[in-house]
This record gives sequence, structure tokens and C-alpha cells, in this order.
Amino acid sequence: MDIINISLNNNVVVEKPVAYTITTGVVGPPGPQGNTGPQGPQGLAGEAVIAGYSVTVSGLASDDLLSFNGTNWTNTQPTKLTEGGNF
Repeated sequence: MDIINISLNNNVVVEKPVAYTITTGVVGPPGPQGNTGPQGPQGLAGEAVIAGYSVTVSGLASDDLLSFNGTNWTNTQPTKLTEGGNF
């Protein structure tokens, strides 16, 4: 006969009284960190997409921003951006 069972709503049910206290959720300190394992192989090259739309980068320059033009993502120079009037 089990002493402890888990009910359908995940409550601990004690089937037989015991002489000690049962607690849940008590976690001790973490153990030491082990060595890092070997790095796995490079994955297969895939299509560059964000949310299903392709990413096209051309003439990449420092401080470029990524923007969505309705059909794909492309890099945009910050000098082409304008303030939208909300400030």
C-alpha cells in the first residue's frame, strides 16, 4: 500500500499517517558547476526569415536598422528615418 499518492488535482494525499513531516517545494543549494561539454556540429544553413518573411541585407553599414516593408525585412540607414510626430 502506498503511503503517499498524488490526487487528480495534484494535491499530496497521505494514505497512512506517518511519524515524520512531509514537505514540498524545499530546494537545497545548487551543486558545483561541471565542465562544459564539447561543442556540437554546425547546423545546416537555412533561409533567413523572421515571422515567415525573408531577410534581405545589402550594403550593410554601421548603425543600420532592420525594417519591414510589408513583404520582407531589409536593412535601412538611420539617416533615412524620420520622426513620426509623436514626440
